[in-house]
Amino acid sequence: GNGFDPAGQSGNVTLTFTPSTPCSNPATTTVTVNVPGTPNLGTATLCQTDAPLNLSTLQDPAFPTGNWSGPGVSGTSFNPAGQSGNVTLTFTPAGSCVNPATTTVTVNVPGTPNLGTATLCQTDGPLNLNTLLDPAFPSGTWSGPGVIGNGFDPAGQSGNVTLTFTPSTPCSNP
Repeated sequence: GNGFDPAGQSGNVTLTFTPSTPCSNPATTTVTVNVPGTPNLGTATLCQTDAPLNLSTLQDPAFPTGNWSGPGVSGTSFNPAGQSGNVTLTFTPAGSCVNPATTTVTVNVPGTPNLGTATLCQTDGPLNLNTLLDPAFPSGTWSGPGVIGNGFDPAGQSGNVTLTFTPSTPCSNP
């Protein structure tokens, strides 16, 4: 036939043309077939309240230019505000013989723990503050008057005592 299908081919392919006229010699040519490349993209985890992410930090260095698309994308910037969960973004490299690639940016929603309360007497023993924790925020640091580690000693305290729990989970508020 007179056509060449590059599917399944790669590298240099030699083609031969054999003329149908008498006293003519065959001629050859080489065609280079490039295999389409696909970028390997990085991932990121952000909080909704974080500053926009420079998406070039997720790009494969072998594909330095191209276009990003997806929710929250403007140019090469991803704004996590208003996004939540796993957000799929697409990078389409510039050039020929390239495939677009996708990546996932995880956006965590900020949260504030709902802590329990306690009523104590000054003569009561220390209270294990972990009994007041919100199960969604299982670890963090307690602070305030009478706090020692994860305990609260009511001795010397009176009235309403405000304690602060700072969660160690990402995107959480004290």
